[in-house]
Amino acid sequence: MNETTRQTIDCEIASGRYNSALAQLKKLYSASPNLGSAQFVLDRIPRIEGRDAASCRVAILRSFTVEPVVPLMRASAGLYGVDVTSWCGGFNSYAQEMLAADSAL
Repeated sequence: MNETTRQTIDCEIASGRYNSALAQLKKLYSASPNLGSAQFVLDRIPRIEGRDAASCRVAILRSFTVEPVVPLMRASAGLYGVDVTSWCGGFNSYAQEMLAADSAL
């Protein structure tokens, strides 16, 4: 999607046409599910008033780099009414995180 679509979404939000803005955000993200689109979605969702979002906490134990995927997950969930708060364990420390009594997990 191009800059025109992003401007249209901003105009819809500014005009209070939140359902239309949300539909456009979904279309934007499904056409181009990348980090840039995810950041745009995550920035715009809080501006849409009247949304009831369910809260969800996600802990990720890992042995590889997952940080680039987290905004994609949060944007996808946010478009469908789920506010995801995430936490990533230390790299290659999943066993310690599961076993330690003082783990943030």
